[in-house]
Amino acid sequence: MSAAKHADILFVKRTESGEDDLAQYCVREGIRHILFDDFSKAFPIVQSVVVGEKTVDEVLSAGSS
Repeated sequence: MSAAKHADILFVKRTESGEDDLAQYCVREGIRHILFDDFSKAFPIVQSVVVGEKTVDEVLSAGSS
């Protein structure tokens, strides 16, 4: 979890059980992150930043995929 503070974009997977320790940690520590259910939904977000279509701030403002 300590590495979460150093990521440019942090993706946090929602769990089926609702035990989202990393998401709770991010909220508590004020770490912007993107919640996702399935990596196939996260990949286009990463790709949009890599190719320059969106900035890190733009995708983090959306908050979830």
